[in-house]
Amino acid sequence: MTLLKQAMAVLGTVLTITVLVALISPKTAHAIAATLVQIEPGTTTHMGQNESQLVLLQCTASLNGSCYSINSNASYIPTPYKVPAGYTLILTDWEYFAVAGGSAGVAEFDNLYVTNSVGGIDVMLGSEAVTASGGYLYKHERYETGVRVASELGLGDTLALYNGGYAFMQGYLVPN
Repeated sequence: MTLLKQAMAVLGTVLTITVLVALISPKTAHAIAATLVQIEPGTTTHMGQNESQLVLLQCTASLNGSCYSINSNASYIPTPYKVPAGYTLILTDWEYFAVAGGSAGVAEFDNLYVTNSVGGIDVMLGSEAVTASGGYLYKHERYETGVRVASELGLGDTLALYNGGYAFMQGYLVPN
């Protein structure tokens, strides 16, 4: 019991000192808290990558199924995305949405494809989801180790291309 009393006394002392420091110098406490949650340029993110290497893509029917980059102010880069020369895209997440029509409980398929330099399309990944009521479809695929997409390849989504759906892809770039 005395060990518990001693531990509580130490904890109370530390808490009291922390509160006093915060009250005496709130600017310092605020600066420390802000530093702990802020991403500074050149630092790594939760994925262990520099924020400038993160990639967010969206594929929509209005963009012919091709994926376009979304920049930091949430606007589209107006040309289809291609993995930059000298880099490999490590794709970590793919999620897609569509209104497939019909009833609930129908299995629907989506494909993630790459476009090569001569305009050909190669299916890279496939996924299946079951429609909800009204034929709505949603699926999120997470690739823990990432899927590699080579330099100068574009990306697209077949539900976005043929079914009026859309997809988001996230990943990061690594040098070749």
